[in-house]
Amino acid sequence: MVNLSIKAKTIVILLVIWVSISSASILVRLSGAVAEACAFWRLVFSLPILYVLGRINGLSSGYFDFSIYHFISGFALAMHFVLWMNSLFLIPVYTSTLLVTLYPLFSLPIEVLLFSMKPRGIQVAGL
Repeated sequence: MVNLSIKAKTIVILLVIWVSISSASILVRLSGAVAEACAFWRLVFSLPILYVLGRINGLSSGYFDFSIYHFISGFALAMHFVLWMNSLFLIPVYTSTLLVTLYPLFSLPIEVLLFSMKPRGIQVAGL
């Protein structure tokens, strides 16, 4: 096995993430499948990967204690993927991807005005 430094491993991981995220919308569009099927398979394929990563990092003990919040967040993620993937067939890919990546910019004023949230400087800088 190749012995890489932490910096090199980080760069490799970031490159894999960058390619995965940037190619997702194009692959969905080229697949010709319905958005619901693409969203389903995207989530199904991520489950074993996340499980293994959780076991490696000691985050999963093998016992799953689900609460209603886990269900709600999973449902919200699934709906996000379905709606976003549907938008890929209705508007240009670059417009759809731009809107999806800018959602924190749209949600911040709503959180501040409706929920009286006070964002920290690091959160604003992350926008």
